[in-house]
Formats: sequence, structure tokens, C-alpha cells
Amino acid sequence: MFDEKFKIRISVFLRETLELDALAFNFVKKNNEANLNSFLNKLIPNLLDLKKERREMILDYAKDVLDIPKTDLYMAEKMINNLNSIFDEIYFSDVELDNLQETIWIRPTKENLSVFDEICDSETEITRMDKSTYIRTLLNEFSRFPKYKKQQIVFNDECDLTLEAKDSHRILKFRYDGDIHKAFVFDCVYSYLKEQGNYILCYDIGRKIICRYEISEITALHLLNEKYIPSEEVMEILEQYRYEGLWMNDEVINLGD
Repeated sequence: MFDEKFKIRISVFLRETLELDALAFNFVKKNNEANLNSFLNKLIPNLLDLKKERREMILDYAKDVLDIPKTDLYMAEKMINNLNSIFDEIYFSDVELDNLQETIWIRPTKENLSVFDEICDSETEITRMDKSTYIRTLLNEFSRFPKYKKQQIVFNDECDLTLEAKDSHRILKFRYDGDIHKAFVFDCVYSYLKEQGNYILCYDIGRKIICRYEISEITALHLLNEKYIPSEEVMEILEQYRYEGLWMNDEVINLGD
């Protein structure tokens, strides 16, 4: 099973879009080409989670609105799943795209085998799609999101961890531009106007600077058990940094000697 590769037929548009996204989010081979396999192994588990969450939301909403008796839940769930599949077919099929002239191959990583097993088994049964169509539908939907939303999906775990750092005041340790950083995360923001990236606004404790770091550039991040409580002065400058939009120009404020 581990050696199995998935063959997916896609449009020229989707192929080019995925390659551009892979390059934009630093999934790059040594020859500077897009590393689609690595990118898709990171992306597809998150897209699967989104699809399942949406299906549950629709089902919960239908239960409330239609006041479905508990004895009829099985038939209701089956009906909602069928409607959801029709929705996907209408909005995320290939009707309005080019012919499926391109082929991509996905070799699941050992960590993702269970994800692709779930797609091949339960998800294809629920949606009545073959595995190639199912995965293509996920990718077609993804291709229509703006860049900042795509980045949030690809780096879902990283975004969750930075939000946890913000809420808990625990120090976030990570690698950025080849260096190790320890930071107090003040806020997590995205820009939908210019660069369309997701950033953490923070006080870099070791370098004594206030700056931004882009989520897609951060690697090896984890939370330390240690908390950091910034001074009132630092908090005021962080507030000013955010309020005046200094982060949008990648401006750095040095608080060192």
C-alpha cells in the first residue's frame, strides 16, 4: 500500500494553479521546480478535514431546520450526503474548465496513508465518486480561494499553533531565514489587498525587535512551556505597530540598546 501512487487527471488551469501555489508556499525541488507531491501531501489532508466539517455543518443545520426525528437520522444523513455531492459536482466539477489534459501523480507519505485510505474507502462511498474525481474536486475548490485563504488551508496546523501562542502568551520557537527565533506573539493577521499572506506580529525576544513573520516562511515551530509577559512599553509599541499598519511594509522596530 505504501508504494501506491494516485493518478489524477486535471485541467491545464488546475495544473498551473497548483504549481504556482506550491512555489509561492515554498514547496520547491532542488532544481527550483514546484514539488507537487510534497505540496499535495500537505494540502489534501486539510482539504479532507474541511469537506468533512462542512458536511457535518450541513447535516446539523438540516436536523434543526427540518426537525428530523431521531428514527429518521440515517435516511436524512444519506439524503444530505447525496445533496452535498451534487453541490460539489455543480460547483467544483470540470464543466467550465479545459479538458483534462494533464496528469499528476501523488505518492502518499507514510504519515498520510490513513488519509488516502479514508478517501478510497468511506469518502468515495459517501460521495459516489471515484478517488480520482474526488481528489480533483477537492483541488478544484481549493484553486478558487484567494491566496491568503489558500495559505491558511495549507498551513492550518501552523496557524492553529500561532493562535494558541497568542492566546496563552507562551513563547513560540521557530526557524526563519535559517535562524532560530523565540517570540511573543501579539497578533495573527492576514493581508487580502497586497501580498495576501498570513503573518504573526510579534516581539522577537532574542533580537529585541517588533516585526512580522510570514506563516509560510516559518518552520520547525513549537510552543515552549515558558510564558512571556511584555512590559507596558512593548505592548504600547505593538499596538501602534498594528494600528498604523507598519507590518504591511515589513517595517521593523528595534527596541535594543
